[in-house]
Amino acid sequence: MLIIGLGNRLRGDDAAGLAVIDRLEAYGCPAQLARSDGDPASLIPLWEGQDRVVLTDAMHSGVSPGHWRRLEGDQIDALRGRRLSSHTLDLPQSLALARALDRQAAELTMIGIEAAADTHGAALTPAVAEAVVAVASALQSWARS
Repeated sequence: MLIIGLGNRLRGDDAAGLAVIDRLEAYGCPAQLARSDGDPASLIPLWEGQDRVVLTDAMHSGVSPGHWRRLEGDQIDALRGRRLSSHTLDLPQSLALARALDRQAAELTMIGIEAAADTHGAALTPAVAEAVVAVASALQSWARS
């Protein structure tokens, strides 16, 4: 399993995915770990040929900050057209590009953490920081199973 954290450390809660990877490294997680700024050009080579990939990222879906959810397959595709991310291309667009190039992962899961603020220079908000711990714990367990 490969776990990729997406985000920007300079934009508050947008760093949630990267913070999950930091926490997994501290736990000694047995999965492969990687980081990306979310640019699809950097995602595709990371997940290409992988059997199981989990992406962690901040999202904006209108639910309470710190709420997190697991999305797979058609659930990710269903997000197409909704702007959930601050990245140039969002995950559904990146996934569509990978499919068009025949460079997608066999199985892709997204763990989205609802962001509160992505102000330049801010730290993670308390609700998102708590969610990072919960997501990292869940992924640690998942990687060991």
